[in-house]
Amino acid sequence: GATTYYVGGNDQGTNWVAGTWANLDSALGSALAAGDEVRVSGAYARSPGETVLAVTSSGTAANPIRVTGGWDAEFTTQAWVGTALPHQTSTLTGYTVLDAAASNGNESRVFDINGSYVKVEGFKMTGGYTDVDGDGSGGGVQITATNSTLSHAWVTDNRRHDNYANGDGGGVGVLADNVTLEYVTVTNNRCTGTSSDGGGVANVTGGIFVANSYFSGNSAAGTGDALYIEGNTT
Repeated sequence: GATTYYVGGNDQGTNWVAGTWANLDSALGSALAAGDEVRVSGAYARSPGETVLAVTSSGTAANPIRVTGGWDAEFTTQAWVGTALPHQTSTLTGYTVLDAAASNGNESRVFDINGSYVKVEGFKMTGGYTDVDGDGSGGGVQITATNSTLSHAWVTDNRRHDNYANGDGGGVGVLADNVTLEYVTVTNNRCTGTSSDGGGVANVTGGIFVANSYFSGNSAAGTGDALYIEGNTT
């Protein structure tokens, strides 16, 4: 049967368990199968270095793999459930913060979704920075697998920089078909470099469905401060 993995265990206050990022990285690197879920509790996890959290396994349409944040210490309730809609950024609470803590000389994306039928929800994703030529799109989040979903998330203060042809998407870079962004807040992300498009989200290839989401304060040196589309979108 399906397996549930538990990471964290700390409260929703200012404290957090040292090593949460590494433990989450380990759980995501497990042989996840269709129907599995990785639950993350606590308020905050900070990357120890250039480590990108990634899901490479695939689920199925009936049994997706889920990575869910914002759980309490007992993993019984999610603090963000029933809170503000995406546009009310001042009251967005309860998400588990994933901070890549990247900068010049310390490059790291927050999250890669590389497996099909994967749903990620309940996280604030911040602090991502990439500027390596050929590293693809997405300063904060990169989605390269079909039928994936980013839901109830806050993608903020990430940056993508270079002059590479695919160096797009300051917040989120989409390179797959049938990707869904729902109840996602995308704020203050940047895409810098002469060929960089899509400050908030760049749909470089494939197609995306965007619903009940909010964009504000994003910027791009090229085209599309909030959203840049090369593929299909609805």
